[in-house]
Amino acid sequence: MPIPLPRLDDRTFDQLVADALERARATCPDWTDHTAGDPGVTLVELFAFLTESLLYRLNRVPPKLQLALLNLAGVVLRPPSAAVATLTFARAQGTPSDTPVTIPAGTQVGGRDGSATFVLPNAVTLDPGQARADATALHCELIDAELLAAAPGHAMRVARPPVIAPTLDGLDFLLGVEAAAPPAGTALRTANGKTFELWREVTTFADSGPDEPVFVLDRASGIVQFGSGVAGAPLPAGREIRAWYRRGGGKAGNVAAGTLTEIKSGIAGVDVTNAERAAGGSDAETIDALVRRAPTAISSLRVAVTARDYEQVVLSVGGIARAQAFAQAQVWRHAPPGVVEVTAVPYIDIEQLADGAVTAEVVREHRVEALRQRAADALDQRRPLGVLALVSWAKVRPVSVSVRVVVGAEADPAAVERAIRRRINTLFSPLRDLPFGREMRASEVYERILNEPGVRYADQLRFTIGETPDKEVNDLVRDPAQPSGWFAVTRTAVHRTLDDGDSWSAVMTPQDGEPRFVRRHPGRPGLMMLGLALKTGSAVLISEDLGESWSDPVATFNSELFDAAWLERDGAPMLLLATADGLRQFVPKAGTGPAPVIVDKALDTKGFYAVTTSTSPSGVIAVAVAARQDGGIYLSSQGGVSETFAPVGLKNKDVRKLAVQATGARTFLWATIGAEAGEQGEGAFRLELRASGANDPEGFKPFNLGWQGGSCEALAFADATVFAGSNRAGVLTLDTSAATPTWSPVRLDAGLPIRDTERLLEVVEAIAAAPVPGAAPIVLSGGVRGVHRSTDGGTTFALASATNFGDRVPLPARWLYCAGEHNVTVVNDLDRGG
Repeated sequence: MPIPLPRLDDRTFDQLVADALERARATCPDWTDHTAGDPGVTLVELFAFLTESLLYRLNRVPPKLQLALLNLAGVVLRPPSAAVATLTFARAQGTPSDTPVTIPAGTQVGGRDGSATFVLPNAVTLDPGQARADATALHCELIDAELLAAAPGHAMRVARPPVIAPTLDGLDFLLGVEAAAPPAGTALRTANGKTFELWREVTTFADSGPDEPVFVLDRASGIVQFGSGVAGAPLPAGREIRAWYRRGGGKAGNVAAGTLTEIKSGIAGVDVTNAERAAGGSDAETIDALVRRAPTAISSLRVAVTARDYEQVVLSVGGIARAQAFAQAQVWRHAPPGVVEVTAVPYIDIEQLADGAVTAEVVREHRVEALRQRAADALDQRRPLGVLALVSWAKVRPVSVSVRVVVGAEADPAAVERAIRRRINTLFSPLRDLPFGREMRASEVYERILNEPGVRYADQLRFTIGETPDKEVNDLVRDPAQPSGWFAVTRTAVHRTLDDGDSWSAVMTPQDGEPRFVRRHPGRPGLMMLGLALKTGSAVLISEDLGESWSDPVATFNSELFDAAWLERDGAPMLLLATADGLRQFVPKAGTGPAPVIVDKALDTKGFYAVTTSTSPSGVIAVAVAARQDGGIYLSSQGGVSETFAPVGLKNKDVRKLAVQATGARTFLWATIGAEAGEQGEGAFRLELRASGANDPEGFKPFNLGWQGGSCEALAFADATVFAGSNRAGVLTLDTSAATPTWSPVRLDAGLPIRDTERLLEVVEAIAAAPVPGAAPIVLSGGVRGVHRSTDGGTTFALASATNFGDRVPLPARWLYCAGEHNVTVVNDLDRGG
């Protein structure tokens, strides 16, 4: 087998020509003839040929020469990084609590087996009455005032390299030069009765003055390079040079939670432990790894500019395996400009995992906040002025694989099963070098399985995922600002899709309470509320980033919450809440609780089922509420202020939902009508909302022609088309622009779930729709069997919240896969009569 040759630059002749012509098109627009016969193209091909020849020679230099060449270009081996752990120091049981206890800086803490020792960079004090305190510790060894030895050139060398990667507190490496009379204002240290002036570490001498006390440090080799006297002060002659530094580090420091329990210096009366695992430790980079990194590393990281720059900064801190940078404003409509987010994957040693399975639990254990903060601090030092840089953990999707594998008679079924499990775990690993958000196809899994020696064929491949709204959907909402964004609310979680239902994720899973509905602010991208049913009463939660994060309950009350709607009042977003005890108004950030709104004093205490709002182009804010106990509809054209509501009809009708339709220049208020069991029902009623705020003299108009769905459960709109979820006929469609609008129910075989015993379609409890320019609207329906999607305007539907797949594994954008629980059945071909 030939030894693989290293490749510093893997560009081909065709790529070089293509790059040159692309450059020519941008800089020389008058040159339009790029055919093979053009003299300019001939010159480009000539230089591409010469460049390819140079690259051929470059890619055949030995590794040490490659390292030397890369060092000249400013690319050096990455040193080991020190794992970081959060230690909790507590007073031992039975020790007095009225005296202070100080754990000094430099205290060493390790495990009982002595495999890893952590050092406390800063002192920690337990004040009188304080039971415990947390502190950050590093996996390293402290070297104090070491006298440096001479090295070739203008350089010195530390005795015990490598120096750990920077931890951003400025104390990883301090270089002191003996100074009899140091300049005023300089940083000093003392050792052996002598005073040392501390010089400053830089990455290059390019910006240094002739006498500036700076140095360049290669942490991996421990070489300290001094200036030439033209750029940077030269190596001082006849003076001692000492270093205070941290050495060691490495992945051995990534110890599990509860490992660090021994204080080496024996401080009495204090116990210590680490509640979460240590993370961030990585070994020194190898030459092979540096060569692979070289094509992306030959750039200046003094200031991060491109997405690759941001990713390289995060990777350089150590303990990070992968990173992806993106501008938030290019992804989220609610994001402000100038925010760059880097999603990172922590380093995970798969050799320590059973079958190499990087599960969601393993990923969570390695998401150590101190490591994320280390990366964020490094990014903050290199971001351009005016740019906000954030670091977050990449999200992962567990995938469980079920497959049957047939092996030959010579194969060991147990060994093949273990090998295939490892292959599958490697395929669905967040550490795998594949683009974030890339979907996996079944053919790739089959290929991996068939590559295992002894395997004849494989079949019955199935993928199982979670976090989909696969049952008991009670609310669906289309986001008004985020393209392809929808929300589905089930009894256990709030789910979100950003690709029209191709993939889902759970953005909110409350520990206490049952999600009932979400409401998006129509004019403020990202702002939304969640209505939560508690054991006693209800709660309101707020998200300002489209469900990425949620507040604690901003309001709680003892009554049941049925509905909510947003409006703007005095420049602030306000919520109107329809509860069993009446209508409430609430400004989330005002610091006050929900206040009652008077609609009709005779009905207020009976409560309201629904509330909706609409703002006309002239600024008139209409608020409509549906009273409980068949109390009718009330409308306010003055923004829902107390005592501005008037009855507009539908008294003695069972109205549970209200919705607003905007079509053309007109706006309508729709009301669903409930029906008794077995009845055909009345469909829905509509009232026009005048832009001036005046009442519609015609009042509510019934739309019941063709209705056969029993109770109307929900409504959604796409321009002039109305979609209704019903109790017994699935989804019905109404074209309001028709001369005689008539409801059209879906066929029994349209793809919606059917009740097993009654030959009726399951109840559609929620529905949402989105117009598609030049195509039929997208319609999502929700019920007890999940979410179904129609892409032909409500004619046919298909399940959009499946958990089992045979051809692909859906994955949200910028997510990664991780391993789930696999079921691999290995069958010997002889057992099948083969």
